[in-house]
Amino acid sequence: MSIESFLFVLTGGVVLCALYALTFGLSAAMAGIAGYFVGSIRFINPTVGADPLMKALIVVIFGGIARFTSPIHAALMTIVLTIKLSGLFGTHQRTF
Repeated sequence: MSIESFLFVLTGGVVLCALYALTFGLSAAMAGIAGYFVGSIRFINPTVGADPLMKALIVVIFGGIARFTSPIHAALMTIVLTIKLSGLFGTHQRTF
């Protein structure tokens, strides 16, 4: 029998509704604490995580998930390109 089976867990005496509620409550509390600490350091706006998320998406697209080393190479390539292009074009946006 598998431990991941719903019926097997129920016959073991585990109350799944309470376990799901506890898990949800703990994750919501940790997300709130993390938001409190990030909010004290940075200004919170709707796009606060867009830059790291975009870089992670680029790494996954370039590297793929076929081998373990492919995303590592893609991450290194992304870092090098980011540094080179920021040195070439500058880091600030120009307003016209």
